[in-house]
Amino acid sequence: MSQSISLEAQQKRRLRRKYLTLRNKLSSNQIKKDSRKILTNLKKIPQFQEAESFFIYVAHNNEVRTEELITKLLGQDKIVTVPRIIRNKTMIPVQVFNLSSLQKNHHGILEPVSIKKYPKKIDLAIVPGLAFTAKGDRVGMGGGYYDKFLAENSTVYAIGLGYSFQVVDKLPTTRWDRKVNQVVTEKKIF
Repeated sequence: MSQSISLEAQQKRRLRRKYLTLRNKLSSNQIKKDSRKILTNLKKIPQFQEAESFFIYVAHNNEVRTEELITKLLGQDKIVTVPRIIRNKTMIPVQVFNLSSLQKNHHGILEPVSIKKYPKKIDLAIVPGLAFTAKGDRVGMGGGYYDKFLAENSTVYAIGLGYSFQVVDKLPTTRWDRKVNQVVTEKKIF
């Protein structure tokens, strides 16, 4: 068993390097253009349309941009929470009321200053990833934050956002990995 976990870990490391390199080659214009298309596709999903409370990552580096989405949802009086990493390496949802209240953490990722966890049920989670499958398997940066969050919030409807080149046929997975319900790219909704 430990050999297969080790092999899966090696495969994931290679995949992370590959897709991080590919994503880092995107121009800022391409990121903006594809992000707009991805968010347009996201808005077509019934679970998104019906949700009242959201957990949305704040884009970092060349991830699909989410700032415009967050601002728009806040303007519609929706409840928006974003990730906050706390001392014990746990990610919690913290409600935000505007993007100007966020500060960069030690990884350079914008997050709330507050460590007050949003206490109620969240309807929909928007999560990043480096690679996805059409069936919802996901490989992230390797911290396990989103897997743990999705495991602890098993009723939340989770949607992964990525560029079309990030969707692959198969990914190595372990029993700790959590799937997303849907994956949205600039070309397609899976």
